[in-house]
Formats: sequence, C-alpha cells, structure tokens
Amino acid sequence: MTGVNSNQKACTRHRFTVKDVAQLRQGLLCWYDANKRDLPWRRLITEPDINVRGYAIWVSEIMLQQTQVKTVISYYNRWMRKWPTVHSLSTASLEEVNSLWSGLGYYSRAKLLHEAVKKVVNEFGGNLPQTAEQLKCHLPGVGRYTACAISSIAFSERVPVLDGNVMRVLTRLREIGSPIQLNTTNAVLWDLAEQLVDPNRPGDFNQAIMELGAVCCKPKQPNCSECPLGKIGLCGAYESVRRRDSFKAKPFSQPTPDQRIPHPDVEDCGMCMPTDAYDSSLGVMNYPVKLSKRAARVERTIVIIAHTHDNGKTHFLLFQRPRTGLLAGLWEFPSQIASASQLNSKQTETSDDAVDDGVILGSLVDRIATSFNLFLEDKTQLKPKLIGEVVHLFSHIRMTYVVHTLSLHALADRSPRVGRWIELSDLQNASISTATRKILSHFQATLQNESPQKLSGEPNRNKRKSTTPLLDRKQMRLDNFFR
Repeated sequence: MTGVNSNQKACTRHRFTVKDVAQLRQGLLCWYDANKRDLPWRRLITEPDINVRGYAIWVSEIMLQQTQVKTVISYYNRWMRKWPTVHSLSTASLEEVNSLWSGLGYYSRAKLLHEAVKKVVNEFGGNLPQTAEQLKCHLPGVGRYTACAISSIAFSERVPVLDGNVMRVLTRLREIGSPIQLNTTNAVLWDLAEQLVDPNRPGDFNQAIMELGAVCCKPKQPNCSECPLGKIGLCGAYESVRRRDSFKAKPFSQPTPDQRIPHPDVEDCGMCMPTDAYDSSLGVMNYPVKLSKRAARVERTIVIIAHTHDNGKTHFLLFQRPRTGLLAGLWEFPSQIASASQLNSKQTETSDDAVDDGVILGSLVDRIATSFNLFLEDKTQLKPKLIGEVVHLFSHIRMTYVVHTLSLHALADRSPRVGRWIELSDLQNASISTATRKILSHFQATLQNESPQKLSGEPNRNKRKSTTPLLDRKQMRLDNFFR
C-alpha cells in the first residue's frame, strides 16, 4: 500500500490499495465521460496548436481561482474573443485588462496573468513551457496547483492537482481528519492525489476528480447516492455513515466486525479525526476538517462621489488606486480609509467617529480641490452631503463605505490635474471594482428617491424655463461658484 507520506503516522484507512486505485480510475473516468459539463475551455482541449490550447486552459484556471464556474463563463468567453492568444494579450494595456476583468474580483490575478503572458512572448517566443515545474518556475502567478492543472490538461503530463474540490473528495474517501491547512495534511493529500492520477488520461482524470467535488461531493448537501465512488464502496466516510445507520437500525443486536465503528488512538495516527470531534448528524460533511478562520478585519472608508450633470449627461470624478495592494490600479471615487482607531469600531456611529470622519472628509475635499488647482477660498464652496453607507465583503475585510455626494457643476468644463472625468455610460465598462459599482448603485438609488422626475426624463413643471443661452448659463454658474 502507498499513498501516504512515510514520515506521517497514519493508519491503513487513509491509504489506497492497488486494487482501490484501479477501481477508482475506471469508475471516475466512466462517470466523467458520461456526465462532464460542457464548458468553453474544455472545447479547446482538442485544439491542435499546443500554445493556444495551453493558453486557453491557463486563462480558465486563473479565472477559476476563488470564483465559481457560472460566474467565470461569461468573462472567459469575452476574454478569449478579445485576446485569443498570448500574442494578442501581450499587446493589451493593463487598463484594458482590468476593464474586462472588472467585477471578477482578486484583481492581482489579471495583473500577474498579463505580466506572465508578456514574459512568454518576450522570453519564450510565444511558446508556453509544457511541464508543471517549468510553468511554476517561470510564470508569475502560477503556483503548484495551477501549473499541474495546465500541464496535465493541456499537455498530458502525469501530475496531480489539489484544489478545494479535490481536497474535499480525498478527505472523505480516506477519512482524513487532520486540518487541511496543516503542512503535514497537505503533503499527505498531494501524495494521495499523485498516486491516483491515471497515466493514460491525466488531464481527464484531474478534471474528473475536480468535477466530482464540484457537482456531487459538495461541501453541503453532497449527493452520496449518485457518487460513482460511493457506489463501489471506495468512500470511507460514506461507508462509516452506512455502518452507523445499520447499527442504529438494530440497537439490540451485536455488531458484526464490519459494523463496529473504529475508535483509533489519535496519538498513534496523525490523520484520524478525534472520536469526540465527530458529529454524527453531519455524516460525510465532517470532512474536510478546517482550522477556525480569523475574523474578517473591519474597516471604514470615507467616499465622495464628485459629479457633474450637464447636457443630459452625468460625469464622475475618479482617481486611480496605487499599482500595488488591494484593488491595485483600478479606478474609484475619491476615498480614504478611516484611521486605525476605527478599524474595529462598532457599526453604529459614535461622536469620535463623526469627528474623525470630518477630518478625513476635509482631507478628501482638499484632494479634489487640488486636482482642479482651486484656491483656499474656493474650497469652502465644496460641501459634500452624506447619503448613507454601503457594506462590501472582501475575502479578509468587512468594509463599510461612508458615502457622500458632491456636485461639481461649475467645474464641468475643467479637466482635473489628477484623476479624470468618466461619463456614466463609460463607467459601466471601466476598470472599477464591484465595491465601486455598489457605491454607484447606492448613489443612483438615492437620486431616484429624491428626484424621480430627473431620472425618468420628465420635466419639472414647477421650474421656470430660463431664457438665458446655455453657454451663458454655464459661464454664470462657473462665475457664481468662484464668487
């Protein structure tokens, strides 16, 4: 028997026999051939050009990191229509890349993919490395899992994959009760995955085991009765549930050896789940075991939506974020994170919060004024109005945006020294984050509640029509602003 790191103590229940491996490969591949989803990147696996094939799988794997398949499909199709090869993507600007990626999240993925593609073109003549080791070594943003996925699916290299779906499948198959975040557990799972890969169809096998985790062996409500591996007795977690259920059905009978529930000595096995940690109501969902997550950091950010409305068009002032860090390089409304003392404050606003918000608000107003080279006396005319809060959850941050609006009608004809005006219709396709889109939606909803006639295009009959020419009115408005 193999499949578990020899340096890690583990009992035989966590191993696969040679017979297990043969049955598992056959059963899983038969199931995959009959049930695999029709996904756009899978259609390109038969592409004869290995570089096009490799690039197609590469893009899909980067997009699928931390993102559901149903979300990725439309982004993937748009991406491949615009940049079907490494050469076409290498000529794009980061601004274009971020714009198409907008809304997909984890924007560093797009930046690193862009950098890696340019490296492939400039240093490798457009030819992708074809082994997992070379891919991981040479391409920014490509780690062990991604490298193995690309090389096995696109280039048929016999290497394993280990993502969240595969971890869940393996921990249930072999009842791995050690937290998956531990290096020792991770090493065991990689070892098991490597043992299972079919040498004749490595790419299909890796897709099959990931597919099983995605559509059958789900985190919650797993469909065990339809699992091809459970049907042939290869899922240890499912077999344990069946034994328990069988024993409960005959409470006064003596259990047979097959029905006895093992209680391993945890000190002798580093992979078994402690007996008192097992929750019988969860069944197979006891696996995988995860360490408790650290609570998301709580932060507050002050935002000013600076805008103009003229000739039936609304423009917004946006600044670009730094090239590194959270949401790197994306465009956003003028904003500034709250002070450190506020990071763990309660959601209800306190007087101290209000004071700090006022200071930050003043700082943002100064930034806006500076971008238009306004003098000190002109800044006093800039008076933001609070319109509410918008909450957005990042993977590690719970961000509350305190949103203000600021009309800059008098500056409509002036170009900012820092930042830029973006018209509303262009903003929909700009490289902005999901959080910025939520803030924009909140602003639009606020306007609609306050002035539905304006948004619907209906005239305001209570307002007397001006006889002053439009250009003169604009000049008067600008003059009044600076008065």
